[in-house]
Formats: sequence, structure tokens, C-alpha cells
Amino acid sequence: DPAAIKRALAAAADVALAPEVRAEGVRQLATLKPNEAVPVLLGLVKGDKLDAVRAEAVRALAAFDHKDVPAALIAGWKDHPRAVRPGGVATLSARR
Repeated sequence: DPAAIKRALAAAADVALAPEVRAEGVRQLATLKPNEAVPVLLGLVKGDKLDAVRAEAVRALAAFDHKDVPAALIAGWKDHPRAVRPGGVATLSARR
């Protein structure tokens, strides 16, 4: 559903929304798996101000079989907060 994807992308990226709403948008992206979500999720993992949103985004990336995901997660590893790293390990270990 293109409208659902658009809403989820908007919710995940909107820093004015409550963290729970943004996290739900991220979870919806993991369920819907649109290709255009990968850069958005990687951007959230890399630089969102809220660790909860970053952690949810890194977990959501496990749903995507995209070539850029492992390299991006590893490249930013030292900058990931402790709250994000377990999700990164799980996401990387889930890859084939």
C-alpha cells in the first residue's frame, strides 16, 4: 500500500513526533519492506538524536536484503551508542 509506506516514512523521519510514534513508523517500514526505506533507516541509525529510534531502525534493517546495510552498520559501529549495538549485532548476524 503506497499510502501506508508514505505515512510510515514520514512518521519515522519526523523529529517533531513523539519517539513512540516514530518507532512505530520504523516498525511499519520493517513490515512493509519498501526499498526506499533503506536510506531513511540508515540515516536514522547514523544520526538520529534519540537512541530508541536509532535502535529500532537498526533492528528494522534486518528485514531488508540490501547490499549497503552491512557496510554502513560496520562503518558507523564506533559511533553507535551502546543501546544501538545489540540490534546491530542481531541485524548483521541475521544476514545470509
